[in-house]
Amino acid sequence: MAQFRTTFRLVDTDGDGRVSKDEVAGMLDKLGQSATDEELSLMVAEATGSAEADAIDFDSFMGMMGDALADKEPEDMLRDAYGVFKGDADGLPLDRLRELLAAFGQPLSDKEFGELIKDIDVAPGGSLSLEQFSQLMGAAKA
Repeated sequence: MAQFRTTFRLVDTDGDGRVSKDEVAGMLDKLGQSATDEELSLMVAEATGSAEADAIDFDSFMGMMGDALADKEPEDMLRDAYGVFKGDADGLPLDRLRELLAAFGQPLSDKEFGELIKDIDVAPGGSLSLEQFSQLMGAAKA
């Protein structure tokens, strides 16, 4: 639950305890994705159970995340995240990984980023394969 609360706070950029359509759009943009206003309204309506809702509170967010992750194996979630993060590239470029970390509230110095990837066999300026990304995420959880 702590991870969901952290994620919620990262998306709730104005700190009002609710995630608006604009904040969902901002999160999607950080992930290199986009959605129409209609799609954003549908996401909020599905999360809250109300077509009239204009934002998602934490309880609705928890329900939405629980539903989305209920039948997923950790490997499938990693594969999905990797696919979203890398976009059309052949792998996940290290500079893109660093941008994503900063966008989601984890900016790293050169030294910190070097520490993070030191055990991953990837050339400076290179890209992570799915296997390397999985290895990195496993190390981050430890």
